[in-house]
Amino acid sequence: MWDFPNIQKVDINNTLQDVPELSEENFWTLIDDYNKLIKNFNDAIDTLTKEIKDLKSR
Repeated sequence: MWDFPNIQKVDINNTLQDVPELSEENFWTLIDDYNKLIKNFNDAIDTLTKEIKDLKSR
């Protein structure tokens, strides 16, 4: 889901995998993505609430 700018290649179970570094830039990337996720969730709840009200008014 996240596209961190700073990563390290780490050998995990004989496979090189990308692991995010503990950096300020990665931290802000995580916060930004989290805020986008919360906004999408809230938008979905608002849409669902409007649809429920519409169905109840029929």
